[in-house]
Amino acid sequence: MKSITGFFKSIKEKIGGVGFIAAPCKYIKSCFEGHPFKAHVQLAVLLSLIVVIAVQSFECMSFFDGFGFIFGNTYFFIINFLIILATLSVSFFFLKRTVVMVLISLLWVILGFSNFLLVLNRPMPLSAIDFVIMGTTMDIIPHYFSGFHVFLCVLGGLICIALFTFLFLKARKYRRTLKSSLVPFICSVCAFLIFLCGGAASGNLKISYNDVKATYDEYGFVYCFGSSIFVKGIPKPNDYSLNDIEKVVNSYDNVKSKTTHTPNVIVIQLESFFDTAKYAKYPLTEDPIPNFHRICEEFGAGSLVVPSNGGGTVNTEFEVLTGMNLEYFGTIEYPYSTILKNKTCESAAFILGDKGYKSHSIHNHTGVFYARNQVYPNLGFDSFIPIEFMQYEEAGNGWARDTAVYDSIIESIEETKEKDFVFAVTVQGHGAYLSDDNPDIPYKIEGREELIGSDFKKACMYEYYCNLLADTDTVIGEVYDYVMNSDEEFVVILYGDHLPSLDFDSSLYEYGSDYMTTYTVFSNIPEKFSFDFTDELPAYRLMSSVFIKLGIDDGIINRINRRHDSEDYAKNHRDIQYDMLYGEGYSLKGEPYIKKETTFGSKEIKIISATYSDGFLTLQGENFTKKSEININGRERETAFVDSGTILCACSKISEDDIISVSQTAVDGTKLSETFYSPS
Repeated sequence: MKSITGFFKSIKEKIGGVGFIAAPCKYIKSCFEGHPFKAHVQLAVLLSLIVVIAVQSFECMSFFDGFGFIFGNTYFFIINFLIILATLSVSFFFLKRTVVMVLISLLWVILGFSNFLLVLNRPMPLSAIDFVIMGTTMDIIPHYFSGFHVFLCVLGGLICIALFTFLFLKARKYRRTLKSSLVPFICSVCAFLIFLCGGAASGNLKISYNDVKATYDEYGFVYCFGSSIFVKGIPKPNDYSLNDIEKVVNSYDNVKSKTTHTPNVIVIQLESFFDTAKYAKYPLTEDPIPNFHRICEEFGAGSLVVPSNGGGTVNTEFEVLTGMNLEYFGTIEYPYSTILKNKTCESAAFILGDKGYKSHSIHNHTGVFYARNQVYPNLGFDSFIPIEFMQYEEAGNGWARDTAVYDSIIESIEETKEKDFVFAVTVQGHGAYLSDDNPDIPYKIEGREELIGSDFKKACMYEYYCNLLADTDTVIGEVYDYVMNSDEEFVVILYGDHLPSLDFDSSLYEYGSDYMTTYTVFSNIPEKFSFDFTDELPAYRLMSSVFIKLGIDDGIINRINRRHDSEDYAKNHRDIQYDMLYGEGYSLKGEPYIKKETTFGSKEIKIISATYSDGFLTLQGENFTKKSEININGRERETAFVDSGTILCACSKISEDDIISVSQTAVDGTKLSETFYSPS
């Protein structure tokens, strides 16, 4: 006992009697005063360890799982640790390295916390693409966060900026030399590269992102997020050459059909749509999607494997339209945002365009989301009708009702003489879903009165979601009635793009997967067209499955998908995708797809008259929408929408020399079209 007492007494004497609470602070201070370089290296190592645990705890939503990452997957813990250490080593190039080091650490923690908030509202973790599309998502934020939450985030950001500005001004400067700055940075980067190369050689880095959330949990947020920044595109095949691509293309030249049918083709991608009857967790007192079920019973249905869960609509869209497999691309890549803005490729629209079809794309959300306004021309669409060109009503969750999609489909078909290919994407079923109890919703969960607490709130969210599905199902019924009563020939494809962003239990889902939805195909020409449904059909083979029945064999990717049972299918599929998007285009035989001059909207916007009175400029015309903006001499004015024939804005005066126009303006300020007033 005396020896133990003496030990603590000697420690107390050494630290000057300041107590055990102040002891660590005094020790750290002495280290910085005596050996500042050594102390900063130790601080960088300590902060790296703390940040990895903190960020991974946010990712897994559990401190114990975050800490257990050290032992559960030690190799990737080291990789994540070294990535952070390398970024912290940048601080050695600054005189006020302590503040810079803490700032970088805080930025990592903020990324981790942002990922935590994001995953609460969708299953897809934070990735680089979220920052790329940020400018087009500002109008979505209110759907998930209240004004108070946004205010708190902004206030917290301002406080952090003010605090670090103060600390940076007051922080002590340390001597630096090029050698002292480079050594820790080079050592950390080299250590990371050694582990990375070792992992690549051993096969440890062969990670599948089929289940993105599970991948982030297992391999670490830091590594996966970093991969989403740097790993893009399709790797170049080892044997890539003109001769090899020609061999692949020539091997599919014998894929020919005897008879070709060319009915109108309608594809409707249904936002967050799935067959509720296949979910045992929440049996409902009333069917919210009777029209969809009626079609499935009459014509059949199958399960569709999609590349997204709870979000990433555009990637399912990409696979369906192009026939390309997203697995070959980079980490959580969205080809619409990375390659297709500036590159054409084979698509269903181009294939049907060669058959004389007019191709129309429709989406009741902003036209700039995921750069669709730039991508659709490169996919061969003749027209694009985004929400800026629609007459629409808002649903209770802030999104547009899907009734506008039906109206746009009919307009597109009836205003053209040619056969039509219509690709429509709905939005109403998108989250967030309200958790308040709503007694007016007819779609109730059986036994809901027995649920309490969070289980009751989750049930309310599901009921609210079913209410949204019911509205979409009404549109499905209207399309069905229109097609079946039409004198023209039609084939219609319906499918869900991904499961909803709910607390979904796939173990109680008939398909048993978070990446599977239901699809169906129906037609009003049963004597010419019948479809063979299969389960677990990949989304990238959906259109080729329909093209087989129509006898359409154009397009090399389409022909490859038709022979998906062949031994070299996966390699050929990947190699042609690389050649078409990133290579020399050998597979196109010198005839690349030509970008279309895509028009916006199905009806021309016209200005018939302009009247100025009592401080207001009133425009009379045709086909104005809620997104129409009046411009005076190139400057946008806050515009009031009265109806499709009348809009107005306040202004001080108007002269004959003023240039008046109406633009359809997207959420990020992009003018999708502009119509000028010419007084007669």
